[in-house]
Amino acid sequence: MQYTDNRGGQTTWMRRYTAFLGGKETPTNDYVAGSYPFKQSFTIANRELARRDGSFTAVENWWTPIASSSRYPVWLRKAALNELYQMVFMTSFWESGLVKTTQQLAAGGPRLGSEIPGLHLFGTINCSSGGDTAAEEMDVDSYGYLSYTKLFPNLERGRVLAWLQSIEQSPYGAIPENIPFTSGPYLSRQAVTGMQPPQQGNLPTAPTGLGTGGDFYRDCPHKVIYRAYALYKQTQDATLVTYGFAPMLKTLKYTQAFRLVGSHLPLDPPSESAANTYDQVPVDGHGIYNSQLYLLSLQILVTLAPIARKLGVAEASVDTQHALEQELSLAKAEFEKTFWNPATRRYRFCDGTGGIAGREGTRFNTFKPVQPPDVVFLDSFFAQGIAAQLGLPDLINLEHAQIHMKSTLDAFLSSKDATGHSMGAVNFLDEDLKPFKLDMTHIVSEIPEVWIGTNYMAAAAYVYTAKKRGDTDLAKSALRMGEAVAYQIYDVADNGYAFDPPDGWFSNDLTAYRNAGYSRPRAVWQLIDALDYRPRGG
Repeated sequence: MQYTDNRGGQTTWMRRYTAFLGGKETPTNDYVAGSYPFKQSFTIANRELARRDGSFTAVENWWTPIASSSRYPVWLRKAALNELYQMVFMTSFWESGLVKTTQQLAAGGPRLGSEIPGLHLFGTINCSSGGDTAAEEMDVDSYGYLSYTKLFPNLERGRVLAWLQSIEQSPYGAIPENIPFTSGPYLSRQAVTGMQPPQQGNLPTAPTGLGTGGDFYRDCPHKVIYRAYALYKQTQDATLVTYGFAPMLKTLKYTQAFRLVGSHLPLDPPSESAANTYDQVPVDGHGIYNSQLYLLSLQILVTLAPIARKLGVAEASVDTQHALEQELSLAKAEFEKTFWNPATRRYRFCDGTGGIAGREGTRFNTFKPVQPPDVVFLDSFFAQGIAAQLGLPDLINLEHAQIHMKSTLDAFLSSKDATGHSMGAVNFLDEDLKPFKLDMTHIVSEIPEVWIGTNYMAAAAYVYTAKKRGDTDLAKSALRMGEAVAYQIYDVADNGYAFDPPDGWFSNDLTAYRNAGYSRPRAVWQLIDALDYRPRGG
């Protein structure tokens, strides 16, 4: 594989298959010159043809139980298995050693993937929109983490450990939101060196307009943490703890720098800087999405600390564990006080403490209003759903979550196509539980959209919660979110979305979509897991 970066540098990698035909690597995962004989096309073809029957049987052994299982509705089987085509068409980077590069490595080295012998970097292209950020977007790709963790853990290991190395090499524990392909995958960002966190309690002053303020994508540190833990649970690979606990703790502490004195929840950016994967929606103060992810990270590190200590990780001391436990308890209490509104009996989107209420602005020529605290957010239970999948204690009050879900689900699904079928759940409802209208003069991107991956992820979170609460009606009703988007993708041929689902479409116009071939729809595998889920004692 050869890449020419956007500054003219050239990089050559060996493809992963070469290691099975003689290719060798150094302890730092560089290719050993001359070890691969090349011109192996006929050898590969002959070998694979000879074991064709065995390979076909191996595929059927994992495919058939899903494709024929009555545990999953037909639309879900279709959506989950068809989504795997992206594993080929959007994931062409899997290496087996760096051959050479003329690219100047970014600061913070050594190069990513060089610290653990036998590590093979893996990369995805998240969308078809192009540009320098169309690869390894941690905020987006993490919706489909289960399809890697459970089906392809060897691929997931290569990139999770590389992200952890990036954190370890960052002076402050910050991480990049993406690792771009066009400037050299895994070479252009060895660490984030220029994002010094503020002193706690002395946060950046909110700007007078929607400009910059603080760092961005504050969901990404937490997503690296839960992906590393999920992979450890699946594989019991101790390296993910012995190597990973320290950078996980380091990036958690980075996020803690954005807490106000006396608070146990980090603030979101006080401006238009992208708070998280919903990067066109400013958050005024504390947002429910990032705050809940913070609880998840605390819970994971509390759970991992005694395991890491037994493995000899110095950072996992008893004092560190006790501090994490205390912070988790206080943060969970603050979360409920901050976000649960007893008057509406719903969780708020944010708490309105960031000083940007009522502002309007543009980003990439897109109108960006600041939403009031009590708009209703579909992805409010993202982290709780992951906690359930990972078998961790609940992060939030499930009785409150159940009330919120039951009172808003029909409103989220109220947008219909011309034939009366649901177009899927919208990202946001206003304070009266009405979908936002699309103003084509000022397109409010993301607010009136239906995101496919979010529908699958939210449906899974609802199902986990319903099963824990013994609410069979909610569990059944929640599937409507996934069924609605799967229907529009695979059963309405005129939409043109089969095998190329976009990130989402507008709630009143199925033809207005963006980012075909996005990786977020792989969250459908979370819904497969949710239907298999059995609560403890259930």
